[in-house]
Amino acid sequence: MLQIPLRDLMSRPLITLHPNRSIKDAIETMQLNNIRRIPIVEKENLEGIITDKDIFKAIMNNQISINNLVTDNALTGQSSVVFDQYREYLFSDNFLQRR
Repeated sequence: MLQIPLRDLMSRPLITLHPNRSIKDAIETMQLNNIRRIPIVEKENLEGIITDKDIFKAIMNNQISINNLVTDNALTGQSSVVFDQYREYLFSDNFLQRR
């Protein structure tokens, strides 16, 4: 069992983004593809990986305004519902007490 090649276990297709894409693009891509990590690739070179945790840390450290993400017309329908739920969770008393 430990001899199984990694290619047999990895997720496919590989979904990547260019480093110049926006946080909104990353969030939308994660949501549409039900993934939590996106490799950031430029000219076939892996530049890094963005994760859902990276995005939420940036929101919590006030590097990104969740209000701008939710109210922008680029995120509509399902996306705004998801962000409303995250906003309620992130700023709830239970979450803040656990920090």
